[in-house]
Amino acid sequence: MIFWFLAPLALGSALALLVSRHPVRAAMAFAANLGVLALLYLVLGAELLALVQIIVYAGAVVVLFLFVIMAIGTDRPEPFLETLKAQRPLAAGVLLLLAVGLGLAVLGLGGQVFPEGAAGSVRELGSLIFSTYLLPFEATSVVFLAAAVAALSLSGKRRGG
Repeated sequence: MIFWFLAPLALGSALALLVSRHPVRAAMAFAANLGVLALLYLVLGAELLALVQIIVYAGAVVVLFLFVIMAIGTDRPEPFLETLKAQRPLAAGVLLLLAVGLGLAVLGLGGQVFPEGAAGSVRELGSLIFSTYLLPFEATSVVFLAAAVAALSLSGKRRGG
């Protein structure tokens, strides 16, 4: 019952993130979406994941995004709003893949999300992250580092060095 209340909120905040033209409003919609996802984790009984979602993502990552937005500046015109030639077909392909994935998830044909016994306990989640999923975990940290370096590089070029 709670899921049917939270699902439209998650979809609405995600749509607000996608259609917002102002970066700060988009970041706030992102924070709202992460908060709703944390509530969905609570409904699923994964309290640790809900806390991590709030503390790490809604707290630290969104604050980092806001810092980068403020460092780069939002007062100049946005030349990147022109559409690319392959943008619409690529977006249609991604939408089709997401629709197929959602259909498989609704029908229950997508397989098991978590291995047996890994329902969200700290010990089992830590064991999975640092053994089975170590490479994706480290790759994510490298992507965050690259994003921070790119943001600093962009803000340095804007100020003239």
